Amino acid sequence: MEYLLMMAGFVFSVVVILIIVRGVFVRLKDCIVKLRRRYQYKHRFDKPPIAKCYCVDCKWYSEKYKKCCKFDRWATSDNWFCWDATPKE
Repeated sequence: MEYLLMMAGFVFSVVVILIIVRGVFVRLKDCIVKLRRRYQYKHRFDKPPIAKCYCVDCKWYSEKYKKCCKFDRWATSDNWFCWDATPKE
């Protein structure tokens, strides 16, 4: 009987230690993700955009249908960027 209680205490201790170790790793992972996200947020404007212009400023943009006529059936918003835009004169 004493051996059974000792084994139950040992198993309980191991389970508690595993839960604590897992909690530490989860917190460490969350902290790394948070720091990486903060760095990306801080440096998001370091590189200039590669887009030529807004879609609304492109000569292929149809005001009537609100879509790009250069690429078939692409519904576009006024403030989107296009990598292959041809600016209006």
